[in-house]
Amino acid sequence: MNKNTLTTALLLSLSLAILPIHAAEIDPAAQNIIDTAANNGSDIQEVFITAATNNPEMTESLLAAAIAAVGPDSDSAGDLIAAAITAVGADSPLIPNILAIASSAGIDSDTVIGIAIASGVDATIASDATASGSSVGTNNNFTASSNRSASGTGAGGGGGGISPNQ
Repeated sequence: MNKNTLTTALLLSLSLAILPIHAAEIDPAAQNIIDTAANNGSDIQEVFITAATNNPEMTESLLAAAIAAVGPDSDSAGDLIAAAITAVGADSPLIPNILAIASSAGIDSDTVIGIAIASGVDATIASDATASGSSVGTNNNFTASSNRSASGTGAGGGGGGISPNQ
């Protein structure tokens, strides 16, 4: 095997292994709608709202494509999240996926939660959805004894036992 081919194959396999957990598979039709809007200089948020209203089953793909088009650090990205919540309804079963997509797209989790709550989403749902977002670059290695103090110090780690004498 060619040295460059082997290197390319190795880098590709590594990049696929660290994709965000909730990376959205974007429907080609949704991508086409957003690309056409961007290429024509149309307002992506207006196009998103119209497309999501007419095709609610594509809302998640449309959101992922639209955030990619405007950039996760732009003000427009936050407006797109609010528009997606409005399009499906604050109590829709799609809300956790929409928030996870936004978080995985690179929008700060606190920003996503704030927008969701301001748009009428239950705070617990918003927090849970973004907590399960991208795990790239985070250290979630907890041990079973991480909440326990040294033996015999009398400082409990929260208990959890059934005896009132603990």
